[in-house]
Amino acid sequence: MPKTWLEARQAYCYWVDLSCYRRAGDFPGFFERERVIRGDGGATIEFEDYFRRQASARIEVWYEVAFWKIYSWRISWRTVDTIVGATQQNKAAAHDLWTAVQKFTEAPTRENCCSIRRLLGLSTDVLAVPLTFVAFAKPSQFPMIDKKVAKWVNENWEVHNTNRDSKLRIFKTTSQTSLRARDFESYLCWVCWCREVATVLSELTKLPWRARDVEMAVFTAYDKKSSLSILP
Repeated sequence: MPKTWLEARQAYCYWVDLSCYRRAGDFPGFFERERVIRGDGGATIEFEDYFRRQASARIEVWYEVAFWKIYSWRISWRTVDTIVGATQQNKAAAHDLWTAVQKFTEAPTRENCCSIRRLLGLSTDVLAVPLTFVAFAKPSQFPMIDKKVAKWVNENWEVHNTNRDSKLRIFKTTSQTSLRARDFESYLCWVCWCREVATVLSELTKLPWRARDVEMAVFTAYDKKSSLSILP
């Protein structure tokens, strides 16, 4: 039964060349050509680990993760410029951001999400970018969220709520370019569902699954238009 989930997890691919950032040269030792993220699950986990090792001390890794997140949305690359400009102008330190993210992992509230967003200098109530840092900080408990995942949820919530104590909830903002604060409760439902599914898949496959791994499988299934089996 978990075969489709294993196949989706193994097929995950999100290739990113960090050196494509137009201001890469402003940050020696970061955004280098050698920092191509191959995109498979193993390389992505290595990138998460790399972020956590430096997140409390080096603001540059926050810029790298932001660029990684929006790499496939080329039209949105300027968002990284916004984050760089805001953090430099406000003298926001890596430690400040790390503290805000840790606070969210301990208490995932709208207010704590807003605190991350304010430190990043994001003026709109977007969810995807600030919550990416949460997933990178604690992938065992927090999946990422984006439009592809939200669309998968909206298409599959009913059947994939079968046998689950934690229930998926429809996202409302799929017609806009990005998920917004009005979808925060749906995000929390998504987090709880991913945690439960990770536990089920870990038992079924005898392999460790994180909430983030569940999300990567869903992302791949949506991208490849493949089905994921209903779990017991």
